Amino acid sequence: MNLLDRVLAPVFPGLVAERLHARHKIMAFEAAQMTRTHQAKKQSASADLEGLLMRDYRRLQTAYFRVGADDGV
Repeated sequence: MNLLDRVLAPVFPGLVAERLHARHKIMAFEAAQMTRTHQAKKQSASADLEGLLMRDYRRLQTAYFRVGADDGV
């Protein structure tokens, strides 16, 4: 709830419930659409850095699974 909803809640609880319901419906609609009315959060890292981080993660993950396979797990 935003500040306006918190101020109105004690006086007009039905109105606040309708506002929250409408906000929820808009968010669900935006999630289903290819285009958005609000911009998605952008990644701060470059594509090269993301690739390097994922490479290291996959290397660690592969080593973990190899150890598990050696133990017969």
